[in-house]
Amino acid sequence: MSFNTTGTATLATLSPGERWAYRARQQDPLVEVVVRKLGSGKPARVLVGFVAEHFEGREEWVPPSRLKTPWTDVVAFTAREQRWNAVAAASDVEEPVEFALSTVFDQLIDRSLATLEYRLRGVAYLHDIEGLATEVGLSPNQLCADPLAFTEDDDLIVPVSITELIARTAAARTPEPVLREVQREEAEFARLLVHGKTYPASRSQPAWHVPAERYADSENEPYHRPCWELLRAWCGAEAAERQDELLALRQEVARIGDLALRAVAALRAAGRRREADQLEQELGVPVGGT
Repeated sequence: MSFNTTGTATLATLSPGERWAYRARQQDPLVEVVVRKLGSGKPARVLVGFVAEHFEGREEWVPPSRLKTPWTDVVAFTAREQRWNAVAAASDVEEPVEFALSTVFDQLIDRSLATLEYRLRGVAYLHDIEGLATEVGLSPNQLCADPLAFTEDDDLIVPVSITELIARTAAARTPEPVLREVQREEAEFARLLVHGKTYPASRSQPAWHVPAERYADSENEPYHRPCWELLRAWCGAEAAERQDELLALRQEVARIGDLALRAVAALRAAGRRREADQLEQELGVPVGGT
């Protein structure tokens, strides 16, 4: 796996006579070119001449994005790519882990402390090592322990070994928000399995409906049940059991409250208003009400 560092060249940043590192495809080596002429049409193009003798004076009109860095900076640019590629190769996790990491970071990790790299599964930016260590209950040394980690623009870039350590530690320390999110997603998915989902109309297309059968077919896809099971494991069996018991208790309270309200209504319908009023008074605020 390779990580494509963004090319910096645009027509506005180029001048004839400059020498740049050129690459047509990510897997190609960088080669030295000299800018001959800037195009005036669309799409943007720049005429470059290939410097090495084996190109035999070759010239070509190319997109400016293929010019990756000034040739004087090619060593630093290559070293940066190698650092990113090493972190990316070590962090290519499967989808259950990717979505579990995203859930924990969304629920528990302040974005001022750390964020996930959206293009690379498992890679994270640590913005405040001391603050993050205090927040999740790790030491700064633990956060910096992987030899593939490196600093860029005041952030520590870490592979999945550190990202997962952060997520596991945070989930075990504060499991309730994560478990509530798992329960919310499970309930939503259960609803989709029964009713499907209707998307509202937009300017470009009418409303459309995804039938329940489509979701039933995808029940075991990586971003559903395996992710939830992984998150429960990170939170710990005891915390997951407590959360399940709390959910069951709330459901039972709601069920009893509904029965009580139906009993009050039935008494009133039968003309037994005094008994209905007495039962409602004993209940106080109707159980399960808002």
